[in-house]
Amino acid sequence: GPRFAAMDPAYLNADGRIDFELVLPFVINEFVPIGLTGLLLSGLLAAFMSTFSSTLNAGGAYLVNDLWKRYFQPKASARHLIIASYITQILVLLIGFIIGFNLSSVDQITKWIVNGLFGGYTAANILKWLWYRQNGLGYFFGMLVGIATAILIPLVVFPGSGSLEELIRNFPLIFGLSLSASIVGSLLTPPESEETLLKFYTTVRPWGFWGPIKEKAIQQNPDFRPSSFQRDAINTFVGVIWQIPLWTIPVFIVFRDLQGLWISLAVLIACTLFLKFSWLDPMLKEEEPEEMPHPQ
Repeated sequence: GPRFAAMDPAYLNADGRIDFELVLPFVINEFVPIGLTGLLLSGLLAAFMSTFSSTLNAGGAYLVNDLWKRYFQPKASARHLIIASYITQILVLLIGFIIGFNLSSVDQITKWIVNGLFGGYTAANILKWLWYRQNGLGYFFGMLVGIATAILIPLVVFPGSGSLEELIRNFPLIFGLSLSASIVGSLLTPPESEETLLKFYTTVRPWGFWGPIKEKAIQQNPDFRPSSFQRDAINTFVGVIWQIPLWTIPVFIVFRDLQGLWISLAVLIACTLFLKFSWLDPMLKEEEPEEMPHPQ
């Protein structure tokens, strides 16, 4: 920390504190050899371009295929769709530039994504697994209201303040509005077909409020077994713990912390064994095909 701040005032922000968004450039400039610096920068640029290009292409594909072609030009030619994709990708790129120039830090957009957009679409995405009555339009309205709320709060509640703390505090509001819109939108529009719901329920076996569909599934197949909420919840909790050593083990190796390394390995092995007997074995047993009778 002190060395980082003393090397160059350019690494400090306006308050004289360390600008943590410049830590990576500082480390590359001060600690990485010249030859390796070029290789490292090439790898970082390649990773950035692959992510950037795929995201940009996906945005254009969503707008053209899911909106423009489906609702406005269903009989459009291939040439028309290609030109439309060029235009939409340019627009997405320009919007991204405008947003980028109006942000003060990466931390600002990260908080908005995590607390705003996540709150905006979390409710609709959770509800589709837990409630048989939700349909496509209910999902759409939940997403629309949630994302719109996430966009409006930074503009209306604290315009120009440069802080997203209000957005963090308003996460429950964003989530609640999105959930309400999804429920109301589903109830005011026709439900999904029973065939679609039965296929989804018997394939995924989700938790939640699936009473009528669950009864139909059991009527059609008396051997059908719904998922166990208690078992799945315990396995999910252990699975979350299982992932933590996967992050900490490399860190302890780098810092040569043998005690932390051995503890992480012990937790990883214990959770792996638990999931093997509580999750993997029962799942494989349920998927085993029934024995066919031998021909006489």
